[in-house]
Amino acid sequence: MSTWQARVRAPRECVVLLSGEKQAQPTHLHHTGLSSWDYYVTMPMPASTFTLAVGCWRQATAQLSTAQLTPPVQGTRAGASHTHAGSLDLNPFTNMDHPVITSPQSTLVYSGLKDEKHSESDCSGLGDDNLTCCHVDYPCPFTDPSAWSQGVIPHRVFAPPSLLQKAQVQILPLLPGCLAAAHATLGVHPFPRLDVLIVPAGFSSLGMASPHIIFLSQSVLCGEREGDGERDGVGGERGLSLCGSRLCHELSHSWFGLAIGARDWTEEWISEGFATYLEDIIWARAQ
Repeated sequence: MSTWQARVRAPRECVVLLSGEKQAQPTHLHHTGLSSWDYYVTMPMPASTFTLAVGCWRQATAQLSTAQLTPPVQGTRAGASHTHAGSLDLNPFTNMDHPVITSPQSTLVYSGLKDEKHSESDCSGLGDDNLTCCHVDYPCPFTDPSAWSQGVIPHRVFAPPSLLQKAQVQILPLLPGCLAAAHATLGVHPFPRLDVLIVPAGFSSLGMASPHIIFLSQSVLCGEREGDGERDGVGGERGLSLCGSRLCHELSHSWFGLAIGARDWTEEWISEGFATYLEDIIWARAQ
């Protein structure tokens, strides 16, 4: 279990996505043709959750309807989610020489150890519900009152240029509903943001979840309707259901499989069983 910070240099035409807590703005390095991307995490995680994707990805942007362009009613969560999505600080790491440091007095409390004692200072309270959160010191969303009502966290969708239109039409509109349904079913989002990347052909599974980023296979995208001149996938309601349920499956791993999980990979069936059970429940709620 560890935190990390990373600086990745890549050709300027590439986009670097990492499983870091903040969106990163590239810094162009003059006379080199390269860009530098800085990411970090303050939540201690297993090394196996570190995820890196470098490629000529393009970000899918929403085609706003008239209703979405109307200023939201003050105080509504729905309006806040449209405004907040994708609006995180784009320059969170101004100097890699000054890393983020958590409290040196932090104590990891293992709830499974018998006779383990801990004081109130080791646990962050959650208000009037008498709930506690015991772990290494980091900015925990479960102790942030605003996170309890944030059903839709900031999110982005990326895809190769050839799949950008499909990602924009199919994945991007599904995300807010799936995020809200997951929040309504499972509670506070364990991670403050989400990127979804449609990975190139040859990816070995339908999807893979990591902190702050989800990989989705091209296979979950719906095919073109008849008459469009191309059918490269499952179309119609069946295709939409495959895409939505897989997205909900990967989202549920944030709660079980990432924030918490089995001790080693021999027990992976537990988290996969959890996600397989929850995907239909969350997807039904999202619809």
